Amino acid sequence: MMKRKTFTFRDSWFEAMRNLPDNTRLALMDAICSYAIEGKIPENLEMTAQTAFILIRAEIDNTPAPRKKTKPEEDKPSESTETDTATEKNDIPAAADTVSDSFDKAYDSMADQISNSRKWRNWLYEHAGICNIMAALPSFKNFIREQNQTGRFTDPQLPESEFCRLMSNASNLCGFLPTEAFRHPQNE
Repeated sequence: MMKRKTFTFRDSWFEAMRNLPDNTRLALMDAICSYAIEGKIPENLEMTAQTAFILIRAEIDNTPAPRKKTKPEEDKPSESTETDTATEKNDIPAAADTVSDSFDKAYDSMADQISNSRKWRNWLYEHAGICNIMAALPSFKNFIREQNQTGRFTDPQLPESEFCRLMSNASNLCGFLPTEAFRHPQNE
């Protein structure tokens, strides 16, 4: 990662960490700033701060660095550059589709395991207040996509415990789940 002189600290990050204990919030803010400006990945963050950092890091990584101003004639791409760019753009969706497909398969498989396990449903209720796993799982899937964290969930070695921990931490920190996830389903 290239060093930056500035970066945008988003209001959603501030809102997400507002209720964290002071020491956790400070450690997370330091981690965000060190990563965004110096490219340093933090070590030894507590679990809540680490989860938040992973989600925020994806946003930092996907924010383009400011471009240097160029002379007008340098801004005009040559014909060969336009052709190369068009070819590259055509290649991107195919790669993105593959990643999306593998994420969907891996996530759906894990979601089935979690939703069919009383142990993990109880754990999510105790740690995140999630009563209705069927309402929570689709929202968590969308949240992972929005945070550009799909790669982490395609790992075939991802244990159920880690999946549930990430879901709980993200829910508690970011509050993205619908209210239906915290209500008991009608047919139980």
